[in-house]
Amino acid sequence: MRALVEVNQNKINIELDDLAELIWGIDKNGLWINHAGTTQTLKDEFRLSFSLFPSDLNPEWKNVPLEWKADGLLIQPVKDNSKEIAVFTEYETELPFNQKGFYNLVAYLATHLNGKISEDDGNHWKTISQFRLKHKSIMIADFYQLLAESIEISAKALPVDEPKYYDLLNE
Repeated sequence: MRALVEVNQNKINIELDDLAELIWGIDKNGLWINHAGTTQTLKDEFRLSFSLFPSDLNPEWKNVPLEWKADGLLIQPVKDNSKEIAVFTEYETELPFNQKGFYNLVAYLATHLNGKISEDDGNHWKTISQFRLKHKSIMIADFYQLLAESIEISAKALPVDEPKYYDLLNE
């Protein structure tokens, strides 16, 4: 999954556990956020990856095939364009619990960066309202129900790598 977010202001300052609580809709108390980056705060640098430990939230996650264990959300500046950031995951289609986090993260960033959203590599741009309307059902769904569905889905399907994942890494 991937989306681009326009950057029209750089005024975000949120701790990762607060951000996780907002985007996944779960209580941050006792929540452990796995992250890569230089800080546990999303501030002025938009180069970060983070994920949950679903096994801490549902013991049945231990039965999920290893292929689905890479469930991070990544934020990265777009190559040669300081006015856009990419938000992406390793897989073309994520499990439902991570779809919720992804869509809510994209909406959060666009709201706080005063930008628009593209889901087609910058060919078309949506307002935050249009984006929320399109993905509303998953964005407001119960996290624990989505996690249970994710466990079931993972037993039946293998993930497909995001085709442009490495292009978006900007390394």
